[in-house]
Amino acid sequence: MTISDIKFAAELVTNKGRSYKFDDIACMMKYIYENKEKTTGSQFYVSNYIGTHELMITKNASYIKEETLKSPMGGNTAAFSNNDSAAAFSKKFNKSIIFWETLNQ
Repeated sequence: MTISDIKFAAELVTNKGRSYKFDDIACMMKYIYENKEKTTGSQFYVSNYIGTHELMITKNASYIKEETLKSPMGGNTAAFSNNDSAAAFSKKFNKSIIFWETLNQ
């Protein structure tokens, strides 16, 4: 898949080393849900919304879900590499920080 906005990108790497790229965190979450058997043991990464947009492990990120973010596929969720960045961003929208375990339900 072509990544149209790197701020919202996500990637799944299977235990066999196959890589799947997603244009939106929500798309990767949907793929995980629909392919539980195939994704067991996989690593999941998201792009840091600010800065250099480096990929980070999903469990290490903090998330803000806000409709006005307008991600490519409508998931409207931004990932941040640390709680301080997420907290500063969340104040703009009066939103709470979400973690992967909650987001991925």
